[in-house]
Amino acid sequence: MGTERSISSPSEIELIDDRIMVRYLLPDSITKSGIHLPQQTVKDKQEQVQASVVVNVGAGRFTSDGKHEAMMDILPGDIVFHAQFLGWLLNIPNPETGVDEEYRVFGQHDLLGMKKVAPRE
Repeated sequence: MGTERSISSPSEIELIDDRIMVRYLLPDSITKSGIHLPQQTVKDKQEQVQASVVVNVGAGRFTSDGKHEAMMDILPGDIVFHAQFLGWLLNIPNPETGVDEEYRVFGQHDLLGMKKVAPRE
């Protein structure tokens, strides 16, 4: 029998190699002119292009002698674009609301593009 431990934050998970964890950015349900869109329309918009905010990143890939093979160019806070059903789904309960939040984990090489938002040194 193993001991179960609940995860209360995505940052508690140590990602391996070039994996990243994201939270989907949901499209607005109100247009710029103030028109409320039906939920199905919002869902249809979400299925066209998937944008997510990065919440956690791994250290990058290493060679067998311990040298970096691929450095991570993505930081938490960056916006990434990817295929909709990519990666592994994780549901982590929000400790404040008690509601599960949906996260996805996948490799950096699976990304289609990104927008650097997080400050760089």
